[in-house]
Amino acid sequence: MEKGRRAVAGATGSSLTIGSTAAGDAGSYTVEATNFAGTVASNPASLSVNTAPVITSLSPSRQVLIPGDSMNLSVTAASTAAVSYQWLRNGVSLAGGAAATFSLPSVTLQDSGWYQVLVTNTYGTRRSATMFVTVAPLASAVRAWGSNITGETTVPAGLTGAVAISASGDFDFFSLALKRDGTVIGWGSNRSGQSTPPRD
Repeated sequence: MEKGRRAVAGATGSSLTIGSTAAGDAGSYTVEATNFAGTVASNPASLSVNTAPVITSLSPSRQVLIPGDSMNLSVTAASTAAVSYQWLRNGVSLAGGAAATFSLPSVTLQDSGWYQVLVTNTYGTRRSATMFVTVAPLASAVRAWGSNITGETTVPAGLTGAVAISASGDFDFFSLALKRDGTVIGWGSNRSGQSTPPRD
């Protein structure tokens, strides 16, 4: 038996069974029957495999916006059947999020979160990778107070543009700030390298 003029491994009988079809099994199949009098080939048999949508492109995984900016998220998907969309923020369905794009003309701080989109056809649903959106003021300053045993409240001079802060109070006291450009700044205890984030 052949698929697209290539022999199908192990297919030497009068029937072909594929236990669990995949998209790669789609194609045109033929079989040749041979005896002492010669060989005859069958007419082609076409196999189509219908699967859940395949997401082919997606908006960047991280966006940092300032209040008032517009936000535009989009997805494209390959499908053998008509598709529908549902956008989610923090796991909750968004009103008006039923198209291949989801846009907000003017974001607020409350629009920060993690976004996904569900793409569905007759044969299943595909969930996209996560897109993280942070909405933060363009200018920001970090202030710290309280115990300063290991320098955890001594904010590095010149630290600006922070959009998120994290602090640890378990034995090794240290603090981390995520900047708008994606870099992380750490200070405080560095006994295990925890306040020296990798640069890559």
